[in-house]
Amino acid sequence: MLSLSLNQLPQPSALETFHGHREIVWSVVFLPNGKEVVSSSSDGTIRLWNLDGESGIILERYNGAVFCLALLPDGRRLASGGLDRSVNIWDLDAQMVVDGPWKGHASSVRYVDVSSDCRYLASGSFDHNVNLWDTESGQIVGDQACLKGDKEINCVKFSRKGYKLLTGSGNGCLHIWDWESGKLLVGPMKADETPIWAVAWSLDETRILSGSSDGTLRRWHAVTGHAVDEPVNAHESIIYSLSLSHNGCCLASASSDHTVKIWNATTFEQLAILTHRDEVNCIAFSTDDRLLASACSDSLVYVWELPQASLDSGLAIDKGCEASSHDLLRD
Repeated sequence: MLSLSLNQLPQPSALETFHGHREIVWSVVFLPNGKEVVSSSSDGTIRLWNLDGESGIILERYNGAVFCLALLPDGRRLASGGLDRSVNIWDLDAQMVVDGPWKGHASSVRYVDVSSDCRYLASGSFDHNVNLWDTESGQIVGDQACLKGDKEINCVKFSRKGYKLLTGSGNGCLHIWDWESGKLLVGPMKADETPIWAVAWSLDETRILSGSSDGTLRRWHAVTGHAVDEPVNAHESIIYSLSLSHNGCCLASASSDHTVKIWNATTFEQLAILTHRDEVNCIAFSTDDRLLASACSDSLVYVWELPQASLDSGLAIDKGCEASSHDLLRD
């Protein structure tokens, strides 16, 4: 197993730093071409940035914060949600809202995600509910909010197969739902009362990953709901975002401790650290996994070129541990 001390870990500098937002940047997504990034902020704007150095194009100004973004699978439409309690769908080529606002929450929309077939959108809110939307009609699936929680919903994530939805909430609970029927499949999974702010599925969907307010990174069995291995004390404070690389080998975690850390997704071996000047609220890998974008509370958007050695180490460790990991998951 690869073992690096903190001083040996790669600590690269940002490849690009985008100035333009005036307040906290909450969300960031990479577009499939790997040359454009979209971000949203408490200043009420959504901005489109080009890695060639062009100024950030303002798509819209809202009266309140835009907390979350999700790219639709077609790569040219974008969903947004925020303080105004609504969800909007954007056409990035036309740079305008083409559907919405979809209204159905009683409080801010904290997180949005889109199913892999592009037919449905899930929105998690501080009103304790998850709404499921038909992306064609803009209507809530069913007569009311599909899934009701006991606390605010901080994160939602569709499985790639589409019929499962993972949710993380303010009371430290994780649930996996069959969202079409509203049936709870797995959960509640809970280690303590610490709020869950970030979740991710493993590439094969046999595991789920969670990040908590205490800086703890955990892995769970997606069928039994049991914890897999011991938790990792990954950060000194809140983990706000998790992003799995497209090849499934590396995991990035973003924290209020001003750092992003890159991990091997199987072993949780730390591979690199990206140091920021303020809290990091969201991260996203580029399609080729060579770049990482980060949204920061200092009002800036950063793009980082990940160290090739770290990516290669993550892939090598992952291949070496794959068989033993799968054996563990079958236990």
